[in-house]
Amino acid sequence: MAPAYACRLLDALDHHGPHIRTHDGHDLLD
Repeated sequence: MAPAYACRLLDALDHHGPHIRTHDGHDLLD
């Protein structure tokens, strides 16, 4: 089973394109 953060990252990629935001609102690609 994938960790919750991995699911969040996959959801972010699927719904928002290349810009991924962490749970605290920081953009990983900023």
